[in-house]
Amino acid sequence: MKPYVKIDYSFIGNLSKMLLYFSVYAILQCVTVSASGSVDKRALQKSHEKSQQEKWADAFLNRNQLERQLDLVMLLKQITVDYLSDCTPIILFDTFTEKKDNLLLEKLLTSFPIAYMHGQITEDYEVNLFTNIDDMQPTCLSYLLFMKDVMKSKEVIGEQNNAKVIVIARSSQWRVFEFLSHEESRYFVNLLVIVQSERIMAANEEAPYILYTHKLYIDALGSSKPVVLSSFQDGNLTRKVDLFPKKFSDGFSGHRFIVAMSNQPPFVIFKGGRSNEGEKIFEGIEVRLVNLLSKFYNFTTDYREATEDSDVGSSEAVTRTVMRKKANIGIGGIYVTPDKMDRMGLTRWHSRDCAAFISLASTALPRSSFYI
Repeated sequence: MKPYVKIDYSFIGNLSKMLLYFSVYAILQCVTVSASGSVDKRALQKSHEKSQQEKWADAFLNRNQLERQLDLVMLLKQITVDYLSDCTPIILFDTFTEKKDNLLLEKLLTSFPIAYMHGQITEDYEVNLFTNIDDMQPTCLSYLLFMKDVMKSKEVIGEQNNAKVIVIARSSQWRVFEFLSHEESRYFVNLLVIVQSERIMAANEEAPYILYTHKLYIDALGSSKPVVLSSFQDGNLTRKVDLFPKKFSDGFSGHRFIVAMSNQPPFVIFKGGRSNEGEKIFEGIEVRLVNLLSKFYNFTTDYREATEDSDVGSSEAVTRTVMRKKANIGIGGIYVTPDKMDRMGLTRWHSRDCAAFISLASTALPRSSFYI
């Protein structure tokens, strides 16, 4: 026979009384009667908490993301005033940036400190701009590129030897290092890459922005390496440095340049005979000029006669050789004309030929050696 167990249910009544007392106490705390007779309710929302309207604005308008990106807008405006005020900036953005960071673009474009032009980068990396960039020459230009992939920069604006180029990329740090070490980055001399740090930050804080550039021709192979200039956080640069430092201050580290030339006295003269390697021996004003520059800028030369296009003149043969990337430098008393200026980079002219054309209003044409 099982033992009889007596259960005491009295504690249930005590628990009910405690719940009743707690409910009455909570009501008295929530409602207080003032001396004027009006009833004031204690706020159920914490004083430091955002209102429901502010929460909706943060959720649907991405206001939190915009507030975290205001440092980037401040940085770009500061760089523009300090470095880009002498030229016309062209702001280009791809479709990814237009969709993901449209508020950032709106904030930047509506508060940009100087006059600018802007356009869109298509998925085929072509530029949609109201004015053709080629028609703006000889206007001094600079570029701000908002790119998802930094490696595609050259496909957008091509080679830029003089213009300042700023790339704001969504790429990873390793992708940026790969780009700055790659051949693609050598087409930009004055290059600045801005990437947000991948460091994990609090939800209400913005990760710093890292500023990179590259050092060109660090060895005879023509290699380049990435360089960290500074970082931008809380409205200030961690290091006060020149964001567009001078390149080639140490020369070209013995890199070999191929020089295309043609017999054009007194600039290039075929002396007759051949060297031990079986190559023709040339002399002349521009040959001596290139040899002098090679000693000053620490590079070596490989002279080759431009003979591929025998059906054209000697000057055009040199021009086509350089344009086909079969030579780095071209010499041979090349005339400086608008056509050649559009096709390649020209050095400053060193002499004038007043007998270039004989007419009633003869105009002297300058001569120059050129390179790309």
